[in-house]
Amino acid sequence: MKISSFDKKVVISLFNQLTPEKTETSTERNGEIDKVALAVRLGKIRFIKQEDQYVDLKALSGDLFDPDVNIDISKEELKRSESAFRVRVHREGVWIVESQYWTGRAWEGIEGISNNVICGFVGDDFVGSGYELDLGREALAAYNSQPLDALGFVIDPFRQE
Repeated sequence: MKISSFDKKVVISLFNQLTPEKTETSTERNGEIDKVALAVRLGKIRFIKQEDQYVDLKALSGDLFDPDVNIDISKEELKRSESAFRVRVHREGVWIVESQYWTGRAWEGIEGISNNVICGFVGDDFVGSGYELDLGREALAAYNSQPLDALGFVIDPFRQE
């Protein structure tokens, strides 16, 4: 199974999150990163990116450009930043990212899985955001809840005995 270019970016981002420290927490996190990245590379889970057609620019930017909240930034700088943000949103789009798992017959992102969708990312901002592991964990847990063979691959539901 061939993985998408977006999945490749996510896997690279996951590997960039590995830490050389040897604490209990970092070792556990590194193990989870390895499991999610391997699951993507083996075609067990995937990440898909879809355009967010219902995005509200005001809701997306929140109070980022509000001079009453950002009192340490000049109004002119806030206006320039807001203008640059609008241009970037128009140029790169706003995206929803969903993690899915393979059922043996089709990709699933609704049944048997939760907390696997996040929205409001401009361009490729999802990659490197830290949410890759969260969404990947959910998809891998859903994948692993299915009947698996001795090698850890899902058993085709129509070939189960």
